[in-house]
Amino acid sequence: MQEIATMAGIYKRVRSYSFRDTWMNIGLQLGIDIRKLSKGLGHSSVQVTEKHYAGLIQQNLFDEINSKITKASYKKPSP
Repeated sequence: MQEIATMAGIYKRVRSYSFRDTWMNIGLQLGIDIRKLSKGLGHSSVQVTEKHYAGLIQQNLFDEINSKITKASYKKPSP
């Protein structure tokens, strides 16, 4: 894994969970259902996934909401 990271230009130490975290993060950003991601990670339940990735899940949720809010077009109220 370290060799792959180095080939990708990543020069810090990586561990197996780094790839799992990246996979999870990309899945969430793509809007993949957390139940599918949980199953892919081999967790016994979605609650286990939510427990381990609570911060990441919350950040992605806020990013999604903020993106929609900032892209929304608002009409100015007429005088």
